[in-house]
Amino acid sequence: MRKPLSFSLVALIAFFMVIGVILLFSFVGSSHQTPDLPSIPDDREESGDTLDYSRVEINKSNVLDIVSAMRRPDAYYVETKSESFFDATSSVSLRRRWVRDGISRIDILNTGGAVTMSTIYTDSTVYYWTPGSNRVLTMSRGNFTANDEQMIMDYNSLLKLPKDSIIDAKLSRISGEQCIYAEAKNSFGYIEKYWISTQTGLLISGQTLKDNKVIYSVSLIDLDLTRPDDYEFTLPNRTVITK
Repeated sequence: MRKPLSFSLVALIAFFMVIGVILLFSFVGSSHQTPDLPSIPDDREESGDTLDYSRVEINKSNVLDIVSAMRRPDAYYVETKSESFFDATSSVSLRRRWVRDGISRIDILNTGGAVTMSTIYTDSTVYYWTPGSNRVLTMSRGNFTANDEQMIMDYNSLLKLPKDSIIDAKLSRISGEQCIYAEAKNSFGYIEKYWISTQTGLLISGQTLKDNKVIYSVSLIDLDLTRPDDYEFTLPNRTVITK
């Protein structure tokens, strides 16, 4: 079985695919297994649906099962910042994303915060358009995902790794928020680090390291759990994309 590509390589592929779409515009105008969770005390404290993870033993043997079983919102808005680091330079990617009923709307921003392209992803189709244009490019989604477009690693990136690649896992905190920390060595020998919120089950921060140097990082800038309305999923021709 082929091992999954490292996220840094996937992000690079995603970048060139987005560039290809921009150039195109210029020319045309399962089954789920029950996770093996650790035992949780009967007197555990809960706040709503949020488990008190301080009462759960988290280690490299069970972290994938725990992350897989976490509850996550099915509708939200998020802003992310991704950075790729090279020998003497770096690049920044800013994205806004709305999620509702399995459909994602992503705005690609330049460093000044202006939208350069918008996309909507369904299970099978992706729609591309540029600001001020009524022309929409419709394509089969294929294996390209909204996460690739957003240029982020997320909890799914972690879950794709084999269990024996996990080298550390624990309950931690980042930016004052409780999270599950997992560290893994991917098939290319790079180290991947994940900080996943225990409150939402979404990635707060992630890093890829080569030779102990960060070559890629992603961070969550803003999160709103309010359900997005139809406006965010409307194409320039006023078609609302629904499931």
